[in-house]
Amino acid sequence: MILFVSILLFISVLYFILIFLLFWGWIKLETIKREKTPFKTKVSIIVPIRNEEVFIANLIRDLDLQDYPKENIEVILVNDHSNDSSSEIIRKLIRNKNQFSLVHNIKQGKKNAIIEGIKYSKGDLVVTTDADCQIKSSWLSSLVSLYEFKKPKMIVGPVVIENSPSFFQKLQALEFLSLTGATAGAIGINRPIMCNGANLAFEKEEFEKAKNDLNIRLASGEDVFLLFSIKRKSKSRILFLKSPDSVIKTYGQPDLKSFLNQRKRWTSKTRFFSDRDSIGIALLVYLANFSLLVTFIGSFLYLKMVWLFLTLFILKSIPDFIFLKGLTSYFRVKKLMYIFLPLQFLYFFYISFVGILGNFGKYTWKGKKVR
Repeated sequence: MILFVSILLFISVLYFILIFLLFWGWIKLETIKREKTPFKTKVSIIVPIRNEEVFIANLIRDLDLQDYPKENIEVILVNDHSNDSSSEIIRKLIRNKNQFSLVHNIKQGKKNAIIEGIKYSKGDLVVTTDADCQIKSSWLSSLVSLYEFKKPKMIVGPVVIENSPSFFQKLQALEFLSLTGATAGAIGINRPIMCNGANLAFEKEEFEKAKNDLNIRLASGEDVFLLFSIKRKSKSRILFLKSPDSVIKTYGQPDLKSFLNQRKRWTSKTRFFSDRDSIGIALLVYLANFSLLVTFIGSFLYLKMVWLFLTLFILKSIPDFIFLKGLTSYFRVKKLMYIFLPLQFLYFFYISFVGILGNFGKYTWKGKKVR
C-alpha cells in the first residue's frame, strides 16, 4: 500500500511541475504586434471542406475581409467529397472574387485535401484553417508580421471555442482553452507537442519535405505529424503566435455523442506518435487523471482512500487553476472560471475513458465511420 501511494503521489508531483513549466512557457511568450510596413509574403490559404453548408458563407466573408493586401492572398477551398450543398454555395459566393478558387479532392480525407490544395498553391507561406471558424480581419496580417520578423518554419496560432450560454458548451470552451495554453506553453519552453490545423502556417518548402511523415492512412493528425517532422529538423523554428488579433474561434460539439467522437478522433493518432516530448506529456497527463479515477472508485471501498483522492485532486487542481486563470484573463473569458470545479471533477472520468476508446474503438466523423 505504501508503494502504491508513493507512486500516485510521485505522478501528481510530476504533473504539478509540468503544468507550472507550461505556464512559465506561456508567460515567456511575447505578444506579437501587427507591423504597419508593407507586407511582401505571398500567402496561400488552404481550407478543406466537407459538408460545411452551414458555415462556409461566413468563412468566405471573413477571409474576404482580411486587411492583408489582396494581391498577396489566394484562398483555395478544397471540396472533400461533400454530399450537401457546400460546393454550390461556394461557386456562387466566389464568382467575382479572383483570389478565391474551388478545387476537388481526388482522394479521401482531410490530409489528402490539404495536399491537393497545396498542389495548386503559389504562395511561399501556406496557411490552413477550417470551415467552421470565425476569423478576425487582422488575423492574416498578424500572422505574417511574425513570419516576416522571425522567419520561422512553422507558426502555431491560438484557437478557442466560442463562448455560449450552454453549460456543456462552456465546459468544452474551458477544456479547449487548456489545450491551447498547453500548446503555447510547450512552444514557449522550446518543446512543441501539438498544434491545431484551424490556425496553422508553414513554409510550402517544409511541407514538401515532410509529406512522407504525415501518416496518410490515418484520418487525423495532418497538423501534428507535420509539426513533429519540422521539429526533428529545427524545433527552434516553430513559434506560437501570441496575439489577440490572431485568435480564431470555432464551435463546440452540439451533444455528448459528437463530442466523444471528436475526442476519440483526436486520441486515435497518439499511438502513432514518435515524438518523446508528446508521448511523455500525454502519458503523464493520462496517469495523473487515471490516478484520480482509481482513488475515487477506491474511496467507496476503503474509507482511508478518500484522503488520498483529495490530496491528489488538490495537487492537480492548484496548477490547473493558476494556469487557466491566466489564460481566461488573456483571452477575456474570465467567467469560464466559474465552472472550473465541475470541469475538474468531470475531466478525470472523461480522459480516462476516451484515452482507451480513442486507441481501440471506432468513431464517426463528418458522416464517415473510421476505424
